[in-house]
This record gives sequence, structure tokens and C-alpha cells, in this order.
Amino acid sequence: MFKMKKEIIVFVFLILIFGTFFVIQYFKEKVIKFGSEEHDLLVENCECIERENLFCPDGFELEERICVGDGKFTNVQLGCSKYDCDGKIKEVKK
Repeated sequence: MFKMKKEIIVFVFLILIFGTFFVIQYFKEKVIKFGSEEHDLLVENCECIERENLFCPDGFELEERICVGDGKFTNVQLGCSKYDCDGKIKEVKK
């Protein structure tokens, strides 16, 4: 009886490990790095549906939704974070 419970626990544990691995791989494929070649293809061929990537112009650093640099400041710029490519949603992370 105890041996059977132990086998079931090991089996469930292995399923959880493999399931977690596949979920991580799935989300890695869904997220595209900002500035990559694939990102450039999204910009040219897909529609931006969400702007949540905050960034600053050259020479400025992002601090609390404000770009600061050399005693000056400016507003943040919003980059696209999600694209709709013919019904497939692609996420972009900086």
C-alpha cells in the first residue's frame, strides 16, 4: 500500500516538473525582446494594441515615470508592448 502511494506521489511530481517546463517555454516564445529583428518585423507588419513600454530619449534615465539627465527632465515615451498580427497577440518586453 505504501509503495503504491509513493509511486503516485513521484508520478504527480514528475508531471508538475514537466508541466512547469512547458509553461515556461510557452511564455518565452510569446515574449519578444525590444529592438530584436523579430520586433522590427512586428513594427512593420502588425498593429500596436497596447503601449506600456516606458523609455527615455538618449542621454536621459527613467526615474519614476520621468526622464532625467544633466539637470534636465522630459516626459517618458511609450513604446508598444503588445501587437496584433492577424489575430495572434505578441508581447514585447524591454
